[in-house]
Amino acid sequence: MSIQLDVQTRGDGSKYAELVLEKQLDREAQAQLMLILTAADGGLPQRTGTAQIRVNVLDNNDNFPQFSQSVYKVQLMENSPRDTLVTKVEASDLDQGSNAEITYSFGQVPDRVLKLFQLNQFTGEITVLGIIDFEDAEMHEMEVQATDVGGFSSQCKVLVQMKDMNDNAPEVVLTSLTSTIPEDSSPETVVALFSVRDRDSGDNGRTVCSIQDNVPFALKSTLKNYYELVTQKLLDREKVPEYNIIITATDRGTPRLTSVRIIRVQLSDINDNPPVFNESLYVMYLKENNPPGLLIGTVHAADLDTEQNAKVTYTALPALRTAAPANDLVPRSAEAGYLVTKVVAVDGDSGQNSWLSYQLLKATDPGLFAVGLQTGEVKTSRPITSPDSVKQKLIVLVRDNGEPPRSTTSMLNVLLVDGFSDAYMQSLD
Repeated sequence: MSIQLDVQTRGDGSKYAELVLEKQLDREAQAQLMLILTAADGGLPQRTGTAQIRVNVLDNNDNFPQFSQSVYKVQLMENSPRDTLVTKVEASDLDQGSNAEITYSFGQVPDRVLKLFQLNQFTGEITVLGIIDFEDAEMHEMEVQATDVGGFSSQCKVLVQMKDMNDNAPEVVLTSLTSTIPEDSSPETVVALFSVRDRDSGDNGRTVCSIQDNVPFALKSTLKNYYELVTQKLLDREKVPEYNIIITATDRGTPRLTSVRIIRVQLSDINDNPPVFNESLYVMYLKENNPPGLLIGTVHAADLDTEQNAKVTYTALPALRTAAPANDLVPRSAEAGYLVTKVVAVDGDSGQNSWLSYQLLKATDPGLFAVGLQTGEVKTSRPITSPDSVKQKLIVLVRDNGEPPRSTTSMLNVLLVDGFSDAYMQSLD
């Protein structure tokens, strides 16, 4: 018993009783005590009287608030709208009345958390305040404090695990780009290096990459999410001078998000087209006895190449007849080094594109004739012997020094004769 009866005697001999508290009471353990007080006289027979005493234990703020959980773990979808309920923390106090009134507040939390979440100080509800982005932080941790009116407090932790939404489209990041390539670039020439990245996670961040089908280019995957854009077929600037390569990157999220990047690739010209006249045959009429310098007519040739490669110069050369090539005569007495004839060719290009070289491509008697590499002079390489054929046919190749080189051939007829008399020539017909 926490309460004892203490009987006191006054100076006149009368007595009175006091209830004395022997040990502390705990309202939370026992809020009320019931006592029966008995008074007895000294007569015979003894007479007694009783009284009932009810002791109500008043509350004192002697208890701390207690949370129902020490750690609250919740999941929250990113981009949740403002005022979305995240969770509700609850604390209770064993005290009574105003001593049990609790308010909630954030403890030590970063400033960024205070911008994202708000806490109702009376209900303990935590709701969304700002823009929640999974890509900024995948987890938010906050400390919540419960405090009663007496200043007693306790803490709990709230862990908010963010759930990713597919809210980021893939991004194509160029590492290097060759915006102009020669039209004679070989297949597998690298045009661009790039990577594709997506800030989302899981399938939301997994990507596939492609280009349109109707271009002579292809994508090659190198490392994870890294690609090369390479040539796949032969190119021709005169047909298509430039390409707009459409790179499409798509993620595997739901719904799928796509981004597009366009790479412009231009083709630089090489000298791969000869000049072409707009007519294969020009027919012009001129009256006799006209003065020199009179305009007879005009001709025009065009080159599909560009800039220097397309500049055309004109040279008038003696026209060839449909008849057989003229015969060159060589006496059988000719020694090695005898000059038979000279092949002359003209190239309308300039610079190294117009540098010409000559080569004997074919001959009736190989080794009998030689052609000067630079001069085009056709000479005998050895003395003529009786087994050598009377009629010699030579084919001379003329090649320029352009890139790529262009060439043509000329056919020569050579007659080996013992003399140059008309009678002898007639006998050869």
